[in-house]
Amino acid sequence: MVSIFCQQLLLGQPARLNDEGRCERDFVYVKDVMRANLLALLTPPEQPFVILNVGTGRLTSIRELEQLVRSLLSEITGRTFPEPVLGPRRDGDLLHNVLNADLAGQVLGWRPEVSLEQGLRETVEWFYEHSLQSNS
Repeated sequence: MVSIFCQQLLLGQPARLNDEGRCERDFVYVKDVMRANLLALLTPPEQPFVILNVGTGRLTSIRELEQLVRSLLSEITGRTFPEPVLGPRRDGDLLHNVLNADLAGQVLGWRPEVSLEQGLRETVEWFYEHSLQSNS
């Protein structure tokens, strides 16, 4: 979702928010997910099979996420970007989806280290830098 917003906005297109962006998700930074996977590979199993959630436990609405991405892009580029287009709710979309990663903490010693804001900043900067490279 973050990558879609970055790409749309950098192309000058508005982001589309279904259900007016009211759905809430638990966004975890990719480096935190990577670290959880490495820990899972390196931690000897105490049980033959266990399912672990990797998340932050923090709900963020899609509308808030889009606003943060758009604000960061404006800050980084000095440009203004279009307001989102609001659409109807899609069948099957969950209103709220948040994860409890306590078991990952117990089994792997894992917890998220990168805040939503910091992870978004790094991601938005990456997309902006790569959009400049592909336009040159």
